[in-house]
Amino acid sequence: MTDAPAHVVEPDLPVARARALHEQLDAAAAATPVGDPVPRSSIDLLAQADLLGLMVPAAVGGQELPLTEIVDVYAEVSRADGSLGWCHFAADSAAAYFGAYLDDDGVAEVFADGVPLVAGQFAPNGTATVDGDDLIVTGDYQFGSGIAHASWAGAGILTQPEGDDPGAYVFACFPVGLAELDGNWDVLGLQATASWDYHVRDVRVPRRWAFDFFAPTVHRGGPLYRLGVPPQPPAGHAGWAIGVTRRILDEARAIAAGTTPGRRHQPRRLRAVPLRVRRARGSVPGRSGVGARGVRRRRGGGPVARRRVAHHGEPGARGLPAREPGGCRHRPAALPAVRDAGAARGAHPTVLPRPARRVAALLRLAGRSRRSGAPCSTRPDPAMATRGVPLDGQESAAAGLARLLGAELDVVVAEAPGIVADDDIEHLHRWRVAIRRSRSILAATDGVLDDGAIRHLRRDLRG
Repeated sequence: MTDAPAHVVEPDLPVARARALHEQLDAAAAATPVGDPVPRSSIDLLAQADLLGLMVPAAVGGQELPLTEIVDVYAEVSRADGSLGWCHFAADSAAAYFGAYLDDDGVAEVFADGVPLVAGQFAPNGTATVDGDDLIVTGDYQFGSGIAHASWAGAGILTQPEGDDPGAYVFACFPVGLAELDGNWDVLGLQATASWDYHVRDVRVPRRWAFDFFAPTVHRGGPLYRLGVPPQPPAGHAGWAIGVTRRILDEARAIAAGTTPGRRHQPRRLRAVPLRVRRARGSVPGRSGVGARGVRRRRGGGPVARRRVAHHGEPGARGLPAREPGGCRHRPAALPAVRDAGAARGAHPTVLPRPARRVAALLRLAGRSRRSGAPCSTRPDPAMATRGVPLDGQESAAAGLARLLGAELDVVVAEAPGIVADDDIEHLHRWRVAIRRSRSILAATDGVLDDGAIRHLRRDLRG
């Protein structure tokens, strides 16, 4: 059960009265057994709060509120109980039809006990023959939302042509006891609307309880009723849709509030682009523009090791394997080019984001692995071979891993200037694919590198 809405409105307004019923209507809905109609107690609460007949002409006992207020009330009731909200607007709009378009004799009977609860389907699923002032009606109807508690049933009817009478499409109502209820409402949503099928056979309906759908005569009510029947139900549908959507948001908020706090449950901070652009901090000997901040690692309280993505000099220096024929080892000379490309476009010198620096750091670690002597698989994952990096079964696993990661780092470096220029979204797409492939490579080669040395690097590749 969610908290009642906290908006502040005048307490005597209908929408405020509807809002005040939120907890009671919500609790009643929660207590309703699956398959049962909305509880009668919920309808009684609406009646006691004077929330029935919102759209019904004032001349027959309705409230005839402005449409905006009507929609607001429908929304509040639907927010508390979607099934009740549906039945509420369906009964209200049906009663409005008959209150506006029946003649005085018909209204005197149908509204004898106040605004009635009307339910039914008004599609022309029945036929009638005219017998004097009565219609003899036979028809099969569906979707009688709220008919379990209704006092009058509605029906759409086609009268049979006779003589000079071409027939007509009429809306009629009759006491609900004249209809046979057939059930047939086995659904996942709006179960409590009890929108059952029903049928009538040769039921006699006085003509004064019906009106012509296409050319109704407005006997009472304001400008709304001069528009005819079609514009009235959409107000109910709109209010219902607004209400249940708000309820969905209420439930989502309640679920989110109950989520166990922790690192894994905290939302990730959104960034406009996954590329950090920083101001130059001056020239630092021995460092390239990429990775100038370095990567810090601390394990088991030991010394802090700085592993920087630096210019590694000639092939084979400090952990980077020499380029082999057909290989794709990372080219250090490309790193300053990324910085220069950004500066040439008037941007600040570019620093690749943490995931890219981690790829380069992993590349260096591959050459220092304690398990570097392990044989390289001759049957690599096919996904890893798409960069054109064949694996040699005679080389060490670390050397093969270094070439695979180097191929991805080549892509990262090559796409960075395009990301800075922001001239094609494909640069960012290919950059991200390279980072994801680096993660996949590490997952598929688990055990080649020292877990303790790469745990934080692997985690940061998700950043």
